[in-house]
Amino acid sequence: MTIAEQLKQISERLAPWAQSVGGRVEIANDPVHAFSILQAKPGAPTAVVQFHDEEKRGEYEEASMVDRTFHVIIYRSAGMKLGKGESLVAGTAGGRALYDLAEEVRELVRGISFDETTEVTPDYRRTQPYTFQDVTFDALQIEFTIGCQLPPVDLYRNPTQPNPETETRTQGTPQTLI
Repeated sequence: MTIAEQLKQISERLAPWAQSVGGRVEIANDPVHAFSILQAKPGAPTAVVQFHDEEKRGEYEEASMVDRTFHVIIYRSAGMKLGKGESLVAGTAGGRALYDLAEEVRELVRGISFDETTEVTPDYRRTQPYTFQDVTFDALQIEFTIGCQLPPVDLYRNPTQPNPETETRTQGTPQTLI
């Protein structure tokens, strides 16, 4: 399963929740993009899904196992404010407290079931205050990993061909491993 497919699956899983609270779910490219999404529509609950990194599992790469880390940032306020506010525990404008919203999303994430190329369920790591450029905002970041099996190295795959995770094996001239 590719990173793009995993991001889509996470977003699709959170979409009904976002609709039920009058909010939205978006995929962010990087921390700056995530921050701009959070600023775009203040007041409505927002979940921003972001791929963070991929790290090999174990001592040797030959095992082809990696852990992909994803972040989901939960935000709902009348505007980005420094520090924590009342909306974290009491809610605003008739909405639920931010901690309650984050716990709902955490449970949705924990319940995602991925396909056979990954471990079935994500490994929840933590929920923490959202920080951007060393400033903490009244938003929460949920972090989790997904264990994935990378496709085998194919010495006959032409590097100009499509990604082996999404295409079938192609025969060609042997290529040098990089």
